[in-house]
Amino acid sequence: MHARSLVLVALAFSLLAASFDVGAQGFPGGGGHGGMGGHRGTHPPPDADRANARPGQAASNPLVTFLGTLHALRAAIVVRADQADAWTAMQDALLALADAERSAQASAPGDPDARLHAYVDDLNTRAAATKTAGDRIASVLAVLDDTQKTMFLARLGEAFAGVSARS
Repeated sequence: MHARSLVLVALAFSLLAASFDVGAQGFPGGGGHGGMGGHRGTHPPPDADRANARPGQAASNPLVTFLGTLHALRAAIVVRADQADAWTAMQDALLALADAERSAQASAPGDPDARLHAYVDDLNTRAAATKTAGDRIASVLAVLDDTQKTMFLARLGEAFAGVSARS
């Protein structure tokens, strides 16, 4: 079952990275979460678990939604000392993904050529951040026991609820 779970998570992340719609979505709420000097504690960034407020806007990135639940999940599954490094690396990767999502929403230059290059750069940055987040989640799954893994995957599944796989 362990290998199957890893394959499912890897598949979900590859679909997420390849999805143009998901790649173009931004960080919900646009709260005050900063880059390297920003929010690095055990609390999720502001508004990470809140739905987007604007009607017609695409749903938030499920991994950013998942980030908003990490504090409660860590307490619920009782992360052990030997699991803490993998957990912290995953959390940092998800924070970096949230930063990349939010940066992509910043205004682009007025020149169409510059906008195209900025757009492609944003897509590449978000794809790399998504891959890193997927790798870190797989690392956490590798160190969790079966009970912890079940709870973790259930919460991850909740974050992906309603997200359809698009090609």
